[in-house]
Amino acid sequence: MASGKDIFQVMQACIVLSWYLYQEGRWVEVWIYAGFQTRVAVPLRLNYPGTFSVHALNGPGEYLPPPQDPLEQEIRRRTWWMTILFDRTVSIGGWVHAVGQPFMSLAQVQCFDTCFGR
Repeated sequence: MASGKDIFQVMQACIVLSWYLYQEGRWVEVWIYAGFQTRVAVPLRLNYPGTFSVHALNGPGEYLPPPQDPLEQEIRRRTWWMTILFDRTVSIGGWVHAVGQPFMSLAQVQCFDTCFGR
């Protein structure tokens, strides 16, 4: 992860790990992972409508190129919404949300499985 080459896949693995920690009741680790996920998702521009920034890839924090097909775009969109869902689930206990409302307004609501091409 230090190189950032596979950061999107690492983030997806953290989402799965986070749900495991949640069901195990390891609350401090859950909260830490929820924060990590959101702090990675926003610089990856997963909260943008097309799940990428419209600027060139040489700008600060622009790690992902545009999605190559609708499937890749939907995977990114669902990863964003899993991050939001987990953040909100963890915050039910009174902890602060890691993603504020201004970041959420940029994202589109995910579509149905029929739109996902399966």
